[in-house]
Amino acid sequence: PKKTTQFAQNKKVFLVRHGESLGQTCASQGLSRDDPSLLDCTLSTKGMGQARAMWPADFPVPELIITSPLKRALLTTLIAFRPAERIRVICHGAIKELGGDIPENIQRPLAEIQTDPDFASFDRFREIDFALATDTATATSALEEEEADGDGLAGSKRRGGRAAES
Repeated sequence: PKKTTQFAQNKKVFLVRHGESLGQTCASQGLSRDDPSLLDCTLSTKGMGQARAMWPADFPVPELIITSPLKRALLTTLIAFRPAERIRVICHGAIKELGGDIPENIQRPLAEIQTDPDFASFDRFREIDFALATDTATATSALEEEEADGDGLAGSKRRGGRAAES
C-alpha cells in the first residue's frame, strides 16, 4: 500500500494594509508628499482608529505576522494585535511600498526604528524579529546629503528614485 504523508494543514493568509498615515493626509496640513518631515511617518489619528478596529474579536488569531519596517506598518501591527495572545512578528525589509522616492516610503536605519519613542508603550515591540529587516542607513544618509547639497528629493527623482551611491 502507498503511504501518504500530510505535510501541513490548510492555512489562511490575510493581507493587511496599514492604517492611514500622515503622508496620506499631508495635503490637509498644507504639506507636499515630498516634504522631508514625512520621512517614515506615523499613523494619523484616523489610522490609529483603523488599526484598533482592524481585527475583529471573532477572527482567528494569526500564528505569524510578517510586516514592513516602515513605522506606519509596525504601528498598525502593534495596535491591531495588542490584545491578542503572543503572536510571532517578523519585520521584513522587502515588504514595503514601492516608490521610495517620497519620504514616507523611505525606511529609517534599524537603530533609529528600534529606539523610536512611539514604540515604547508596546511591550511586544521588543519581541519583533528584525533579522530580515534591511538596514537602510546608507540610503538615509544619501538622502540627508542631498538635502544638505540642496538637491533634495527632486534630484533623487531625476536619478530614478534611488539615492546616489559613491
